[in-house]
Amino acid sequence: MKKQIIITSIIAVVVLSSCAQTPDSIQGNNYNTDLNLNDKVPVEHILDDFDEAFKTEYLKFKLPDKSSVIINQPEGVYDLELKYVNSEKSLEWLKEKVFKLAEIFNVENNGNAENIGNIGYCLENDKERVRADIFSEPYYCSNNAAFIDEMNLCKTEYLNRIQQKNINKEYKEFIDKSVDCSNNITSIFGGIFTNIPMDLYIRDNNGEVFYELSLQPTYKGVGLQCITPTYSNGDIFEGDNALMTMGFDIRFLYNSDYNLNYYVSCDNYTPVKEEPIEKIISFKGACDILEEELASNVRMEFDDVKLWYEPRGTILDATTEDGFDGSKTTKCTPKWFFISDNEEDSGLHHAINYVTVDCVTGEIEVFFPG
Repeated sequence: MKKQIIITSIIAVVVLSSCAQTPDSIQGNNYNTDLNLNDKVPVEHILDDFDEAFKTEYLKFKLPDKSSVIINQPEGVYDLELKYVNSEKSLEWLKEKVFKLAEIFNVENNGNAENIGNIGYCLENDKERVRADIFSEPYYCSNNAAFIDEMNLCKTEYLNRIQQKNINKEYKEFIDKSVDCSNNITSIFGGIFTNIPMDLYIRDNNGEVFYELSLQPTYKGVGLQCITPTYSNGDIFEGDNALMTMGFDIRFLYNSDYNLNYYVSCDNYTPVKEEPIEKIISFKGACDILEEELASNVRMEFDDVKLWYEPRGTILDATTEDGFDGSKTTKCTPKWFFISDNEEDSGLHHAINYVTVDCVTGEIEVFFPG
């Protein structure tokens, strides 16, 4: 199925870019910084020292231009754990949802939904199709869709580094339309997230321009990491502590006339745990930890800083019913992400080098090439 082609392309980028080990030369000696409670601040004050951080001259790294760093004050920060909305693998539930998708995308059908190998349902005609499977993976695809692995990437616009009012008016209509559509689908599938613009990829396919829009799920003002590291330890996408970035991927593809060619969204989630964290490390507090803990010979340059949840869980097999275990949950840890873009090695989609600072423990983790 074409849905599987899209996901396979994304996974291929992840696997091929995840071979390098983090070099010892840029690691600090202490990865479990002990913090006194006084070193943390109430969540509503985490950005109070934002300007002060940019006035500070750090020796081991350089912050990006302040105007390109957009961190909105969150409603709250949580000890967050998620499960799939359809963890019981109800096929009747999926059948109902695939008809809802057909309504959203105006896909004509005869009222019959095709069961696909007991993992989901599909509705299609001679022009387009919609599908939903046991991962709650909804998608829409027109039959003339050109897929990302057939395209050349011309330009990437980092929409989450631009104030919404300053986004190019040429793109704003289909971006707003996509956000509304994705939020509607999330609601129909019982998800908890609000989706916001992330990246816009301007692509060329045999002389025709395409616009691929990536959205980021957010929980009460804090985004979930949906961009993979360019380099990482080889086992980061394995086991029960796998990095689940691909589980939060949302994409729309439009042709040069701004007509939708495909929509794909991986998973929808509901919380099994959402306990408020009263105090966390502030923006400057995270900068100070990096300055103290990174190795003395380091000089990094960052392109962005974000407050995101890092999702860790179990990557399940989306192609067979046996590969889905609804008891598996995803732990989301709030972290400060200090990001360096590596466009040369990014492949089909945006990939990043980064260092994280755990908002509660102060532990740092480095994802940079050797």
